[in-house]
Amino acid sequence: MTVLAGSAALAVALLASGAAAEPDVDGSPDVPRLEHDCETGQEASCIQLGAALDRGLAADLPRARALLEASCQRGQAESCLALSVYLDDGGPLPPDPVAAARFAEMGCDGGVAVACGRFANAVRTGKGVPADPQRARAAYERGCALGDAHLCRWLAVLLEGGAGLPPDAVRRRALLEPLCRREDAEAPDDCVALALLCQGKDGSTPDLACAVAAWERSCSLGRASSCSLLGAGHALGRFGPVDYGSAGVYFLRACGLGDADACLGLGNLYAHGRGVARDEAEAADLFQRACEGGSAQGCGLYAEALFAGRGAACDVAGARDAWGRACALGLDAACRRLTDAGATPCPMPR
Repeated sequence: MTVLAGSAALAVALLASGAAAEPDVDGSPDVPRLEHDCETGQEASCIQLGAALDRGLAADLPRARALLEASCQRGQAESCLALSVYLDDGGPLPPDPVAAARFAEMGCDGGVAVACGRFANAVRTGKGVPADPQRARAAYERGCALGDAHLCRWLAVLLEGGAGLPPDAVRRRALLEPLCRREDAEAPDDCVALALLCQGKDGSTPDLACAVAAWERSCSLGRASSCSLLGAGHALGRFGPVDYGSAGVYFLRACGLGDADACLGLGNLYAHGRGVARDEAEAADLFQRACEGGSAQGCGLYAEALFAGRGAACDVAGARDAWGRACALGLDAACRRLTDAGATPCPMPR
């Protein structure tokens, strides 16, 4: 579990509070004034004091901790978060994992999602508090409900099973569906997890429409492997009747994104005229792209095209090189072709 530390946590706290430290004439915060104002209950000053503590500007660490603790006890959740960070390993205060976990829980109870993540991590791993999977789940649930997508993702992973929690496919789907609809960098992975769940990966009842929609969403977000899987699914009839036209659309997108298997699949469609007009030259070009992307079968088919002059100029040396690459990639048939390819290449001029 990744948690905010040091200045990152204070940035969250300052943004949440709307506070902005007023610098002294030399650009540094007036720490004595902040301490005084915090002591009199001005919570924004307490948060600014925490920022000064993080920057190493608070000389009296015990006093700074006491003031932040008082602020936390008064219900200033951002001060609780700051304490949970600073009392963790590597913080400006002497490490105190028990207190760090306690303040993280208080910050979570006060509505700070980052604090929920810190407490969930502590109680999941038993750092400063007895390990308790159910309490960890509750903290993740709280942070997720507060809008932290990262914690929703962690919860979905934990509910796949393990970490002392039983699998919960219904709750996982409820978590993954909105995550898949997001536009952030992790959304394609969320969609893949949702697709696998809807395919019945965990033993639940398969929901093909849900799975296909999730694969399509992942593909639309730029996940090449998801586009390639959709192409193969339509070509093989896994999503209903065989649909080479749709297969070609998805293979084309995935190949453009660098997926070697998709280039191979699209090449086969052109080679056999399935869903597209037959075009041996296009097929050979796609087999070459698949080979360059690491596809053993792509190398093998490209070698055959070169050796036979099918869709490409006859090139025995090039064919042997492609067979060699295919052999090195584990294609046994290509290894055999290296030894028995003594037949006359391109027997018929093209």
